[in-house]
Amino acid sequence: MVESQISLKSDDELFASLLDGNRKRIFGFILSLVPNLSDADDLLQETVLIMWRKFDQFEADKCFATWGVGIAYNKILQFRRSQSKLNLPISDEAFEKISEKADIINIPLNDTSDALEVCIKKLNSKDQALINLKYDHKEKIKDISDIVKRSADSLYKDFSRIHNMLRICIDRQLAK
Repeated sequence: MVESQISLKSDDELFASLLDGNRKRIFGFILSLVPNLSDADDLLQETVLIMWRKFDQFEADKCFATWGVGIAYNKILQFRRSQSKLNLPISDEAFEKISEKADIINIPLNDTSDALEVCIKKLNSKDQALINLKYDHKEKIKDISDIVKRSADSLYKDFSRIHNMLRICIDRQLAK
């Protein structure tokens, strides 16, 4: 009995250590495909739970982050199917192409975070305020619409434009 407890504790510690070193990368991948921070956070939690339950199937010679991203990808697909009644902003085909390019694991997260910070500072004050409301204050589009006295549709267009500008800026920053 003591031997199995020692073995279990070692698995707990190994999992915790691997997760600690790779959580940001897995979350970065999820966030690159699910732009809503709350949804991405929920998907990360579900992914970690599945990873823990299936940790005995993880092969030690494989990359933990890649394994986690694979599980996250499947969770994202389930999430998209559950949201299919809503008008998703991109088709399934476009989503698959984007997910193939979302190789966040090969980009050091600190560099990406630093680039994002630089790029947000380059936005005009109006766009910075929108980003601040949505991501720092975690406001929903409807609430932001009430605050800034603009339609939700126009805000969705603005966020799409801002996200595209940030993505281009980040790519340029990382290429330097």
